[in-house]
Amino acid sequence: MFRTRTRSVAIAPRGQFLTFDQIYRLAPSVFASGAHESRSDRYAYIPTVDILRRLYQEGFRVSSVQQAGSRIEGKGEYTKHLVRLRHMGQRNGVTRDLDAQPEVALLNSHDGTSAYRLYAGIIRFACENGLIVADGATTRGISVHHKGNVADDIIDASYTVLNESRLAMEQAQHWQAISMDKTEQEIFAEAVRDVRFPQIEGKEPVPASILLEARRSEDRESNLWVVANKVQENAIRGGNWYYTRNARGRRGTQTTRPVKAIDATVKINREIWSCAETMAQRLDAYHARKQA
Repeated sequence: MFRTRTRSVAIAPRGQFLTFDQIYRLAPSVFASGAHESRSDRYAYIPTVDILRRLYQEGFRVSSVQQAGSRIEGKGEYTKHLVRLRHMGQRNGVTRDLDAQPEVALLNSHDGTSAYRLYAGIIRFACENGLIVADGATTRGISVHHKGNVADDIIDASYTVLNESRLAMEQAQHWQAISMDKTEQEIFAEAVRDVRFPQIEGKEPVPASILLEARRSEDRESNLWVVANKVQENAIRGGNWYYTRNARGRRGTQTTRPVKAIDATVKINREIWSCAETMAQRLDAYHARKQA
């Protein structure tokens, strides 16, 4: 049985994958029977489910799915959706020390709000975090527009992105070897806080410390890989409470909300990865200077 993190996200249990029936129940736009009426004749309509069937033939399986909402009547069945896939060839190749596995994140819609977009990703099983890798020297998201031979282009792009995910796993293994003291963790959390909760004039900033809260014993480790995942989980899932003061100075509490929008989920995930890359570079340089 799949688990729903919010109303819009379904995640298969470890070692299992979502069936097409389960995908349909939560993300019917994956099965849209046609493009939205706003699309022109040049729009090459291929339902996402047909792409998934082709990817299944290539050994990919769906591990989670998310669908966006729509306030426009009649557009709900065409909205943006995010599908995360793993390759069966990697099933027994989980990196044990990371407890993680490479993924491919596939973004699409049939209402003109998105081309097919593929990103490298990593799933950490301890917290079911689905990290999305930012563009860098070895990784870059790939767009496939709704024109021409879409299916074959996506198959090719999926293997390219899967290989990039494996390279990202090598980065993650390096991050696991980088120990962080309390101050370094706070600096990283502040950088992510500024991404997730931009400062609003006249309001108290959200304390960065809530992003460092451990939800399980595995999250108490102090290496960059664990810290990045812990901060990402708190930033995306929300549910962390903190003290506030109103204009009259009265003390109260507030709870952070989960990120539900697909575009925001992808954007924040990728920026958190970039923050981790920057932190790794700075800590590597610092330790290199100490040893010189």
